[in-house]
Amino acid sequence: MGNSNGSLSDYWAAFEKYPALQGGFIWEWVEHGIRQSAPDDTTYWAYGGDFDDVPNDANFCTDGIVWPDRTPHPALNEFKYLAQPVRVEAANLKKGRVRIVNKQDFVGLDWLRGEWELACEGEVLAQGKLPALEIAPGASLEVTLEEALPWLNGKERAAGECFLTFRFYQHSATLWAPAGYEVGWAQIAAPVKQQAAKTRRGGDKEKGSVEVAEQDGQIVLRAGAVEATFEREHGLLVSFGQPGQNLLVRGPLLNIWRAATDNDGIKLMEQPEWKVLPRWLALGLDKLLYRLDSIRLAEEKGAPVVEVVHHASGRQQWGDFTHVQRFRLAPDGSLAVRNEVRLGDGVSDLPRVGVSLVLPAALEQLEWFGRGPWENYSDRKASTLVARHRSTVSEQYVPYVMPQEHGQKSDVRWLALTDVRGDGLRVAGAPTVEFSASHFTAGDLFQARHTYELTPRPEVYLNLDAAQRGLGTASCGPDTLPEYCLLESVYHFEYVLGVK
Repeated sequence: MGNSNGSLSDYWAAFEKYPALQGGFIWEWVEHGIRQSAPDDTTYWAYGGDFDDVPNDANFCTDGIVWPDRTPHPALNEFKYLAQPVRVEAANLKKGRVRIVNKQDFVGLDWLRGEWELACEGEVLAQGKLPALEIAPGASLEVTLEEALPWLNGKERAAGECFLTFRFYQHSATLWAPAGYEVGWAQIAAPVKQQAAKTRRGGDKEKGSVEVAEQDGQIVLRAGAVEATFEREHGLLVSFGQPGQNLLVRGPLLNIWRAATDNDGIKLMEQPEWKVLPRWLALGLDKLLYRLDSIRLAEEKGAPVVEVVHHASGRQQWGDFTHVQRFRLAPDGSLAVRNEVRLGDGVSDLPRVGVSLVLPAALEQLEWFGRGPWENYSDRKASTLVARHRSTVSEQYVPYVMPQEHGQKSDVRWLALTDVRGDGLRVAGAPTVEFSASHFTAGDLFQARHTYELTPRPEVYLNLDAAQRGLGTASCGPDTLPEYCLLESVYHFEYVLGVK
């Protein structure tokens, strides 16, 4: 229901481990919305209560894995991946050997053909075709990837992180798909002997110096042509970029809220006590306020550091959250931001832990090196590929019938938001970060009851997360498993801002 299907891969692991488990049914397959026209002539899906029908179950009828017009939810990619008839395993990667496994019980795998590629930091180094997949039911075939051997055994060097990706297509048309349809895919991390890759934070961090100026209630750090400006009144990073350029509308602030998914709690219905949404609302997580505790200029290993401490609460209990940010500008112009988030008594199991920034509207072009291309979460990411993905901020929107949290990307090494000229902001994880970029705030999504009630804002709302709570299946199934919940009392994370 909505942004859901968390832990589908955990179910699948049990199905494959225990012979007595055969899987189950998807319930339900299709959402039962009725197409309607809004006052502005846009269409939307109506549900219980939209026709003055009493009693009703609100949007509980929109609980499918495809929209009413049979457009797939992003989660259908996860199911497709898990249900695919083929698996790829590492046999001896240093010798370029992999194992292709036929997961089917009754037919051979020769109705498919396979391709592979070796990519490093998203750039393809080698590629080829797999031999004929004449593999009996339940059997396997070992294959040597000849073209990849120079990199895999160290004769050729590659800089950065490398992955082997496999794709499988059906030879002929079937009742359900045309010839050439992609049936499955897989990815394996490649143990390539790497050259020293350029740091994700920037170039040479040792050369040059960082200047500091304190004036008019501001602290300014300057490295070459890059400036980072902090205002003392609210403890905010208010400017970052080169002369005549500010890549920020508003700098990073603690973010612990997400627009509740249907699994968190169906917001138009009475909330059972065991759901997380009523607990989150009781804590006031949807209306967080900030109070500056301190901002000071310090020194760390001979370099200037701006330390900012905020307290935050949605219920006027300022011990709920303490957020410490330490900003350090390197000589190459990259701005490392170390974060510590401390939770108060009685505060646990949060929607997310991270920061939010607001960026100029021009930074619409999006690129990232991490999991994608579709949205993914800690308990729904098995189907994704670590690669270099390109999109736009507008294309990140997922129009769930009930507007809610969407668009998250996990295990991200770096991301860039740029204008049409390619100028903009680069963010690197240390080592990874989760993110989402949108023209809607979490408040916009949480207040809306239908898609037509949303109006995109011109600015870009960027969320950088240490972690976000998994999705689970709690609209009418188990809640998010504990290993995907945010249950710690202290969180540390770091990211690096750079001018692109």
